[in-house]
Amino acid sequence: TASVERVQAMLMLGLYEWGQTRPKPGGLGAWMSIGGAIRLAQFLKLGLVDQATTPSDTPNGHSSASDSHVILEREVRRRTMFGCFVLDRMLACGKGRVTMIQREDLSIQLPCSEDKFDLAIEVNTGMLPRSSLEESDRRDVNDDSVLSRFIRLVDIWGEISKYSSAGGRLTEKFPPWDSRTTFHQLNQRLQVFDASLPGAFKFSESNYRKHENHQASSAYVLLHVLRCISLIMLHREYIPFVPIRCKGPEGPRDEPTFSQKEYNWPQGFWSESAEHVFRAAKDIVELIEICERKNRLPQSTLVLFGIWTAAFVGLYAHHFPQMDEKQHMMGEQVVRKADPSIPQVYQQGPTAIAYNTLDKMSTWLKMASTYVSILLQMDKYF
Repeated sequence: TASVERVQAMLMLGLYEWGQTRPKPGGLGAWMSIGGAIRLAQFLKLGLVDQATTPSDTPNGHSSASDSHVILEREVRRRTMFGCFVLDRMLACGKGRVTMIQREDLSIQLPCSEDKFDLAIEVNTGMLPRSSLEESDRRDVNDDSVLSRFIRLVDIWGEISKYSSAGGRLTEKFPPWDSRTTFHQLNQRLQVFDASLPGAFKFSESNYRKHENHQASSAYVLLHVLRCISLIMLHREYIPFVPIRCKGPEGPRDEPTFSQKEYNWPQGFWSESAEHVFRAAKDIVELIEICERKNRLPQSTLVLFGIWTAAFVGLYAHHFPQMDEKQHMMGEQVVRKADPSIPQVYQQGPTAIAYNTLDKMSTWLKMASTYVSILLQMDKYF
């Protein structure tokens, strides 16, 4: 029987399978489960909840918008559809795994804040823009939440993932500071998103504590982990993978390259771009430390991926310290007892914090153990 509950069950199954991913299948089981959930959600028209204009279009045929049961049911349907949207964007990475949900097909407003959800209060949260070039219209929005901001960021992440999977900088015809490039446009979207965050949603330990007091710390952590991942994945495009001959960040070493004489680099462009990568990795490590003080780190596959990404950036900085000019990922703080079987980079400093967290998570998430193995192999490679 088609039902919202069945969609939710399939999403939970896909989420579990994603966390148990092994290298060879590459998350195929999760991708299939989430795909089935999306098809069922589309059959149930969960993406058209706010397109209803007549009593027969609303859940259970109720016409009164003040009916708390109807308000609650509509919000559950929205959240279920956005659950599909989030996992669709997370798993649609790599060639051959395209997204199934297009933003222009979503006629639902973003999730409301938790207190409005608990009290079944009708609010206006706004919708995702219909295209990546369209700005969100927030004039009538009267409710904002970390969750709705997270979904807006997921939309941007989907574009970054698509860009990276398609070849990233190899698809560009102009240097990255040119406004015609996809890189520049995506970077602008991230900057606008950052600038639009209310003060209480920005990254700081004090803000984390505020959200923790309102049982919203998990959404807050997810928001900032994804924000950091997005910065790393976008700006890594112009950092050489093995910069042996580089004195510091100076753009890619393989074609297409952009010589100083021919293109007249904007002052500090390469250094600023590289710093986004290392600063974002350090922010993820700081989030880990903040959460682990009370053992409150969300056991999410997205958080796991963020920790792995930070650990890899730290490993890169260890082997090529000239690239991390402000030494964001450098440190001498001893994190674990000396162990000859573990490389030194994973025993002290920010990288060790990320590595140890992955190691701990590997006891219940197969994907974490896969990441640990890759990090050990990459240390030997570098």
